[in-house]
Formats: sequence, structure tokens, C-alpha cells
Amino acid sequence: MGAVVAILGLGGVVEFKGEVAGAKAETTSVGLAVLVVGALLAGIVAVKLPAQVTVLGDGGRSGFTEWFSEFGVRLCAVLVAAGVVLLIISLFA
Repeated sequence: MGAVVAILGLGGVVEFKGEVAGAKAETTSVGLAVLVVGALLAGIVAVKLPAQVTVLGDGGRSGFTEWFSEFGVRLCAVLVAAGVVLLIISLFA
């Protein structure tokens, strides 16, 4: 949601300030603040999982989630790289 708000420029101008372990950060973008807070929460939850909890189970037939975790990330990386190359080409054309 934070990425959508940041891209569309919604939310107006609100100043966000934060300091963690001596590192200071501040922004006036609501979308960027929501994006960072969401990423931090996801990271904390992923690190704090109990030992017996698995995010993607091992049993049974693999579904879309398992397929995407193996191949989809590479596909997305290729698409992003192609988009960057096309953007650079369009700047010089």
C-alpha cells in the first residue's frame, strides 16, 4: 500500500522522523513512510518465527506460492532489468 501511495503522490505533506540505533531518517512522503514501516514489520515477523513454524510447507503437491518462490522471483528480476534497459534506451532515443 505504501508503494501505491508513494507512486500516486497521495497523502499530502507530513513530516516523519525516526531514529534507530543511532541512524536518523526523515521524509515528507507518506507512501515512503508506510512502505518502510511495512517492510520493517515483515522483517521482524520473519526473523522472530518459532523454530517449528515454516512459511512454505514441505508436504504435498506444490502450488502457485511454491512455484513463485522458486521461479517467480527470477522472472520478476528479468522483467525489472528489461524495464530499466528500456527506460535508459528511451532517454537516449
